[in-house]
Amino acid sequence: MPRTVAYTVYSEAGGVGKTTLSANLAAAHSRAGEKVLAIDLDPQEGSLSYLTDVERPRRGDDNLVRHLVGRPKGEFSDLIKTTDGFDVIPSSPNNETTTTTDTHSCIVCSRSPGSRRSTM
Repeated sequence: MPRTVAYTVYSEAGGVGKTTLSANLAAAHSRAGEKVLAIDLDPQEGSLSYLTDVERPRRGDDNLVRHLVGRPKGEFSDLIKTTDGFDVIPSSPNNETTTTTDTHSCIVCSRSPGSRRSTM
């Protein structure tokens, strides 16, 4: 039976390795043959997006927050970018409005081959 693994890397402190850990988890699962989706929720810098060389949406473009609140501007699948063997949903400058503290988070989901792709 296919398995799904999800990690959330979170800290209110900067410079503690959240981006490095997230990128390494994603890369390791990808190298192990698993399908990976990394979701960058950094409301300010989008370090994972930068590190993986994924272009971030511009303010006003479709983004993850729009889909979460039921006001998408396009298909969810259009948010997903592929880089270095795994998929990334880049952070968005619009994420700034969803938090009032200096929190940064990234979710890394890994699916073993043969599992179904979930949708929101």
